[in-house]
Amino acid sequence: MALHIFKTRILVIIGSLVALFMLISKSSVQEVAHSVNVPELDIDLSHIKHDSMEMLKEITVHEEPIVDLPCTITNKKTNQFYDLTPLSSIDGNVQAWNSKGFDYGRNFSLGICSSPLKNIGALTSLDFVDVSNKSEVGGYYTNSEGHKVSIGQYNSELKLRGGNLVLEYSNGDICGSGLPKSTLLTFKCDREMQSKARVSYLGNMFNCSYIFEVRTIHACATAHNEDENAVWGLFIGILFVFALVSACAGTLYKIIKRHYERANEFIEREGNAGVVKEEEEEENEEDEDYELELGSREESMDEILMGKQQLQGEMRKYWRQRHNLFTKYDNGCLMTRELWFSVTPELISERMAEIIQQEYDLELGENTSVLDMFCGGGGDSISFLKRGWRVLACDNNETHLNCTRHNAQIYGVDRHLETFLVDWTGSESAEYKLFHSMISIKKVDFVFGSPPWGGPTYKNNTTFSAERDLLPFPLHKLLQLSLEFSNKVALFLPRNIAVNELVSVSEDIFPGAEVDLRVVHLSLAGYSKGVLALWTVHGGVNV
Repeated sequence: MALHIFKTRILVIIGSLVALFMLISKSSVQEVAHSVNVPELDIDLSHIKHDSMEMLKEITVHEEPIVDLPCTITNKKTNQFYDLTPLSSIDGNVQAWNSKGFDYGRNFSLGICSSPLKNIGALTSLDFVDVSNKSEVGGYYTNSEGHKVSIGQYNSELKLRGGNLVLEYSNGDICGSGLPKSTLLTFKCDREMQSKARVSYLGNMFNCSYIFEVRTIHACATAHNEDENAVWGLFIGILFVFALVSACAGTLYKIIKRHYERANEFIEREGNAGVVKEEEEEENEEDEDYELELGSREESMDEILMGKQQLQGEMRKYWRQRHNLFTKYDNGCLMTRELWFSVTPELISERMAEIIQQEYDLELGENTSVLDMFCGGGGDSISFLKRGWRVLACDNNETHLNCTRHNAQIYGVDRHLETFLVDWTGSESAEYKLFHSMISIKKVDFVFGSPPWGGPTYKNNTTFSAERDLLPFPLHKLLQLSLEFSNKVALFLPRNIAVNELVSVSEDIFPGAEVDLRVVHLSLAGYSKGVLALWTVHGGVNV
């Protein structure tokens, strides 16, 4: 009874202070409501017997959508904010960025969200012949005859593709195919580029579509401006509440002291058994609620599972392996339901990176690059990044890419990470062809793949067939696809793989070529975890 009276009086006092603070800050909350997801509130405090409660009846906050200004964008999922206006000419000062196209024989001038043209009056009738509004040219080069050729009209609408920040220009001069030239600018966060940007020409498709990479600190995500204002408002509000609490400290201290003494007497008299029993009952109720909820809906493989309470039934055993998957799991690593049983244990990933480095005689540092075809949650990519290598991480699931980027940040190795949303089965699509062109220009040193094994059920088969059971397609097609990017391919495969099948497939798809195949069995704590197969093709194959 003493504890109940104590809690009631404390709640009355705290409720009074909160009510006064909410009345004072009501207008401030409405001003930042569009950047903070606040539902409509209808607070009923009639059950609290205190005169000051009559002052507060109802608080209603209406949510408004975020509107991005030109050359800015907000990630609707993470609320991260990107602002490229310091690189543009939106404020009236023309900024032109130059890039030397060594492989193309032309030098390019580009504007970011604006035109790079400084003197439109100096243009002739032979400049930008197919462009209706020459003042909106976003990029151009000068041809062999000395005339300017547009590679696209600028626009200021930034986009996020697979988590990558991009800007698209279109409707430039007509190219040989009869289509207008276009440009794709991809932006990479580089905190070493404090005041400038470095623009690199990556290549083109059919002399019609041009691809550039822009490395700059302005491509690094920040908090939204309105969020910053909201945080400051909350901070000031907390200080205000603290001041009120301090003013009432004397009275509050006496009340707390008196009821604390009574509570101690009560605990000594009754013991701790009742409290412990109550906690156990609450924990059991939480487990029952979760099981009911899990059984009442379809399980989503893309659902992020973080806490022990979320991993129930067959998933519970994976919780005990969390520190084997990521040694820094407690720092906030993220995995979906699917990733919990498909991420490579960290010690295995580290060992594979070491073997690959030795087998292919690779140097440490950013001069070595790897294409990770199925990055999943980033376990293997992180081991490569730890060696300073540049990692081009691919997956057909954007949630997996988000996990990879987040987990690499947890390990502090995300600087040389690039992620791509890629469907390897759609090799005929325009998106894949553009991706293929970009990766071919980057020239990776080796290709790594940990393809889907079909989930935990792969263990049910005595022998795993790389031609029958491997996803998303058989081994021979996976190898042929990998060899389009490098003559060195390393695949992490199930422990029950048919090794003789690896040999036969290699002989079939590499006729007349000298091929080295090395197979390494990997174990952890005495248990086999998988097989690392490494191919090196020395000649006779068009890669």
